[in-house]
Amino acid sequence: MRIKFLGLFVFICSHIFGQDPHFSTYYGVPISINPAYTGIFNGNIKAAAQFRSQWGSVLSQETISSYRTIQGSVELRTSKAFKKTDAFAIGLFGMNDMAGEGGYTVNNIGVSMGYRFSFDKWGDHFMSVGFKAALLQNRVDYSKFTWGTNYDVIRNMYVPGPSGETLIENNKFNYDFSAGILWVKKSDRTRIKYHGGVSLLHINRPNISFFDNPDAKLPMRMNAHVGASFPAGKKYGYHA
Repeated sequence: MRIKFLGLFVFICSHIFGQDPHFSTYYGVPISINPAYTGIFNGNIKAAAQFRSQWGSVLSQETISSYRTIQGSVELRTSKAFKKTDAFAIGLFGMNDMAGEGGYTVNNIGVSMGYRFSFDKWGDHFMSVGFKAALLQNRVDYSKFTWGTNYDVIRNMYVPGPSGETLIENNKFNYDFSAGILWVKKSDRTRIKYHGGVSLLHINRPNISFFDNPDAKLPMRMNAHVGASFPAGKKYGYHA
């Protein structure tokens, strides 16, 4: 049994592609994992943000003192829709990720839209569809690079100055599209809410290569997620 489990684990890992910064509290900015979450909250306006810093103690003396990621969203929901129990929402999303001595930076700024279709007259059972269009930027900072041609072997030191290297474009822009669907069922009587959905990110698979390599496309990412909220007293609840 252990050998079979190990074989399955190795097979799965062999098909994993590294992409997108990730957070342990991935649900902190819900529209980052599924655009259909746009407008799924109590109220009319919502703001959310997340910050992550890694390797700070290891890289404290380096030019980039840590691997840093920040993302956030602002959402607005309106009840003006096709039906009284439906809702339309729009949101703004932004993400900045910086990693490595070369100052490799990824920025993703876009707009998301969501529409909620209710299955009952109370609006407690509904489905939401969402779409996000964003501008994706990938860049590196050549001023933070070091080159072998600048190393003085006689004095055993690095000498800043012109490197003589032929540098390619270090700033690339792409369009990035995502879409998703979400199902929610809640009950005011029991205060239990179930939800689940599926989303597709990077549908157009933007090419992120600085060398215009046709094979260096950002893989399409599929998210499948389920969750539930349970009451924990008269005023509080537990989310899973």
